Amino acid sequence: MPRPDYKLSEILDLKELANLFKHFTITVGLDVALYDAQGVLMLPFYKDANAGVCGLAKNCPTCREYIKYGGQKARELGEPYIFRCGCGLIMCSLPVVLGDILIGSIACGPVMLWEADEYAQKELDRNLKAMGIGCEVDPGSIQQLSCVNMTSAAQILYIL
Repeated sequence: MPRPDYKLSEILDLKELANLFKHFTITVGLDVALYDAQGVLMLPFYKDANAGVCGLAKNCPTCREYIKYGGQKARELGEPYIFRCGCGLIMCSLPVVLGDILIGSIACGPVMLWEADEYAQKELDRNLKAMGIGCEVDPGSIQQLSCVNMTSAAQILYIL
């Protein structure tokens, strides 16, 4: 049973996890990050040095709530949980458990499962504004995947 004051760095080998994240991102092309059980960003690995839309959000309260819920849901299901994040994009969360306790989550994404068209731009702008993020993001800069590819990427990460 983990202590209530645990640190993920005491339980996980963050150097090895960063290496795994790097190779996952290079191979699959998706950003990936470790979060604590409260949805706080602990170890990100972004394919783009600018960190894309997640870098703009900078782990805002809305993002933390979605990530926290995604981790809890993945724990409950015992498998990857694919969900719509606060920006309206698609993410996948995987539970990190110790015993029966959720101690964190690993999330990958964001991606779009639809065409990066004018409607996608308006929806993304609206969602970012609602989150207090004033800059525009080109939806064409966000990875586009099919549902099958997103599910496969989530399964690969889950197995790893």
